[in-house]
Amino acid sequence: MGQQPSTTEGPKPKVSVSGQIPWDRTSTIIAFVDPPEIESLSLRSGAVMKFNSYVMRTEGELEEGIKFSCNISAPVCPGASAEASLDYFRGITCNVINMTTIISCNIELPSQKGVSAPRLTSEADALLSNNPRMFTERYGQYFVSGQHSRSTLIAVCSHSASSKEQLDSFKAKLGVNFEVSNLEVAAEYMKKVKSSNLSIKIDILIHGYNPKNGLRHFTTPETNFMPTLREFQKGYTPVPYLALLTDYSCVDSRGASTE
Repeated sequence: MGQQPSTTEGPKPKVSVSGQIPWDRTSTIIAFVDPPEIESLSLRSGAVMKFNSYVMRTEGELEEGIKFSCNISAPVCPGASAEASLDYFRGITCNVINMTTIISCNIELPSQKGVSAPRLTSEADALLSNNPRMFTERYGQYFVSGQHSRSTLIAVCSHSASSKEQLDSFKAKLGVNFEVSNLEVAAEYMKKVKSSNLSIKIDILIHGYNPKNGLRHFTTPETNFMPTLREFQKGYTPVPYLALLTDYSCVDSRGASTE
């Protein structure tokens, strides 16, 4: 994307999004944006909450479960390697007395954008007029014009039974197509675990939570899982995970040609 010039507001056509890339620490929305115009990250209007889960009862389901795990963890750990994502799930075990359930909760905001009518600064505009190639080398072809933000909680629930019969009884309670789809089902799941007298270890990964937006990883007892989930839903603060890109041609009719 290159260096991004400071800008001022002007009567130009509404900006359209050209594409999107994963958000990283170098991403910013300073280009062509008057800061007061940017939607606040604390804004919760329109936030959508979605649950996903994957139950791994057998060794045959373990491989697919790991793929599911990496897919949901990658956005939580932006920039992390596949190996780093796998580390979090390396302890998952599935056999005749062990099984694992992964539960995730995502709270996502609608896409956030900067000003709708950006304009090049006089310095950038002059460079574009006199040397389009140099403009592209200095500022790139696209600028970051917005973002997608969300908060994520992932829980890896590892269950151990004293016998195959005990674990089979728990599996029967869940049924074949069990899925955690909301807060109430998550609570019901924990009740089934407790009534089955299984030992349980819950590893939780959270990204986008007050008072800090940093990554949190901790182990919690069964009795604290639902309070943790409810507290997450109250105190979430979404963080960017996708940067929205706009071509400079949307800002100036001459475009950032490289010819």
